[in-house]
Amino acid sequence: MEMRKVLLLMAIAMMAAPAMADYYVAGDFNGWNAAGNIMTDCGGGVYAVDLGDLVGRYEVKITNGTWDWNYPGPNSWLYGDTLGPTVIVFDTNTYADGWSPTTQRISVGSDWELSWNVVGSFCGWNNADPAWTMTLGPDMNFTKVASFAPGHYEFKFVVTGTWDSISWDNRSVNTANWSIDVDEAHPTWGFYLDPVAGVVKVESIPEPSSLLALIAGLPILAVFRKKR
Repeated sequence: MEMRKVLLLMAIAMMAAPAMADYYVAGDFNGWNAAGNIMTDCGGGVYAVDLGDLVGRYEVKITNGTWDWNYPGPNSWLYGDTLGPTVIVFDTNTYADGWSPTTQRISVGSDWELSWNVVGSFCGWNNADPAWTMTLGPDMNFTKVASFAPGHYEFKFVVTGTWDSISWDNRSVNTANWSIDVDEAHPTWGFYLDPVAGVVKVESIPEPSSLLALIAGLPILAVFRKKR
């Protein structure tokens, strides 16, 4: 699958690049040793580490080898599985691509194997509501499209049945809430999660009537065929 190709390329980059002492991963899997697992500089501001065959849920932080600096504030998290090594990627770049978080993105290779929900005030904050479980598409992104009555709604993206989350602020346990303001002209919204990059986004989806109005405002081009 495409995800396996991504992990293979990441593993090759990790073997080819020299280890750098810029970032480390600490967590309950290594006794919260701030310098326990050094990350490899993969180039371009991206760092990665192979934690081996972890199985189960763990909480982690990125450190500089000490506790003088660590990220994120609340613990981050990961789920290891039996399908292969657990690879964490830390992307220190800043993006303006419409996805969040916009910087210091953390992703884990096994995220696409998890079940994800959108949870919020619209479903009583039920983080296991099957009506709000996201669908994994052929592009390896998770999607949920829903229509709302006008109003203000708060929400977040979580691993189904937990508060392990990715939001606009970071990837951590119980991230900050997002919010949308829905009006009658824009009732339909799309929620998207990219497990490869560890990012999420939400956007209003134009109604068919809005699209027709847009098309109606465009100039009409007539194409004539010459007679032979």
